[in-house]
Amino acid sequence: MIRKTRVAWLHGLLIIAFTPLVTLSGCNGRAPDAIPAGSAEHGVERYDVAIVTVIAAEYEAMLAHMDRTFAVDVPGGRSNTFAWIGAEIDRPNAGAPLRVIVALAGEAGTTSGALAVIETARTWQPDMLVLAGIAGGLEPHVRRGDVVVTSAVWGYEYGAIAANFTPRYDWIFHPGPALAAEAVAYRGAWQDDIRVERPDEAGAPTQVSGITASGNKVIETLDSAYVEGVFGAMPGIASIEMEAAGSFAAVDVLSEDVDAPRFLMLRGISDVPNPKSGLFGDKKDRERWKRYASDSVAAFTVGFLRDRQLESPVETETITDLLIITYNDLVFEALDGSLVAGVALRRLQNKRDLQDLERSLSELRPKAVLLVDTALGIGSTSIGDVIASRLIWPYEFNGQAIDARMETALRSSRALVAAAQAIEGSAFQREEGANILKASTIAASETLPDWSDEATINAVGGQNPRTAMIDDESWAIANHLVGRAGQRTAFMSIQAAQGVAGSPDVDTETAAKNAAHVAIELIRSRGE
Repeated sequence: MIRKTRVAWLHGLLIIAFTPLVTLSGCNGRAPDAIPAGSAEHGVERYDVAIVTVIAAEYEAMLAHMDRTFAVDVPGGRSNTFAWIGAEIDRPNAGAPLRVIVALAGEAGTTSGALAVIETARTWQPDMLVLAGIAGGLEPHVRRGDVVVTSAVWGYEYGAIAANFTPRYDWIFHPGPALAAEAVAYRGAWQDDIRVERPDEAGAPTQVSGITASGNKVIETLDSAYVEGVFGAMPGIASIEMEAAGSFAAVDVLSEDVDAPRFLMLRGISDVPNPKSGLFGDKKDRERWKRYASDSVAAFTVGFLRDRQLESPVETETITDLLIITYNDLVFEALDGSLVAGVALRRLQNKRDLQDLERSLSELRPKAVLLVDTALGIGSTSIGDVIASRLIWPYEFNGQAIDARMETALRSSRALVAAAQAIEGSAFQREEGANILKASTIAASETLPDWSDEATINAVGGQNPRTAMIDDESWAIANHLVGRAGQRTAFMSIQAAQGVAGSPDVDTETAAKNAAHVAIELIRSRGE
């Protein structure tokens, strides 16, 4: 996609710099076709799609489904670290074929996935990046051979170890929602293109949408306290694998750049546990299904890419570096007159109606949005403390239980969170009773609970103990920004506690002043 943005103080805040990785040269062992005109050898560096695979079976299956493959010269004369091969997919309903880069990570695990994704994206600058390979699956969501279009990835190994392991929800990632929805809706005849004989007679595979659990452990059985604790904390998991958490974390970093690729993950199910024993299959059985699942996901990936309509390049120009929004008159007054060039401030009226927000977004086309407001503190949060949202999760309360919907939790902009963390401890220096600024978790509901309703408050905190604040607008705004077409918009919520759960005390004025102070400190720190 073609995008333009003006260079200003926020450029330094939002652009993530990486030291070049030192790696060894890779070799793919294939005999590629001659390099076609318009490929990397002819000076064209950008590709339509990059596909990252992990193991050789996935890599070979993906290349076998391409219409043509060819050797590439890595830009800058660097080593072919991830066995990159160029390929083309003919598109009967379009003119030029789709230009593809296929990569082989070569090792399982979150680190390997992250390195392969970030290096492939930065080297070849694709418009879309697909992580495609095999995974374990859980019945009744999937069968062997099915293809899972990942709706959310949960890095389940991030947690706390005491008497037992308690997983945390900080590592929840999402692919591009429009792209994932398109893959779920795809109904092409991809099953007819599977070239490997199915090991059983259960019929053709299907594609399903589901949550993927990702970690560095090879799970051999469901019959363990550790696994039961993980799956109990996130119902609805359809697939289990080892690269997605790192790969999505890499995409999280890439997404801070305006020309970052859109991301999709597809997994062919190679194994499911025996419903009686909870054990996954033996080695010989797995090998047979590994080949089939690799070919199944390759057939789906290539079929989907072949048939989908490519978007026309979108040219957007960022007018405003940062848009600060608030629903609070006191916050608005504290911020008004304290802004600098490239920063806009809007006082929005209705938290339930995002049309007011959308008008400001369309008018100003900001690179980043910062919500600054006051809310209810829980846990160890005190009145006046300020929370910069690292994660925002939505919930509903039906009067008896919390519906947490953790799979739809959204992460704030990594760069904005880092900028807030950089001023932690310096925003409110008092001799006694210093207010705290920290990056933490915010829970969001359309209807705030009664502050004295300890059962509800405890239920929210019990669902995610790292939650420090409850508000009624952060998630809706973040979700609106994620779903907007065309322009990528970074987001973070800054909320100051005007009251705390279980206490009747309220200090809206101090909370508003502190929230505004953090926003001003953030702007000032990045402008120096």
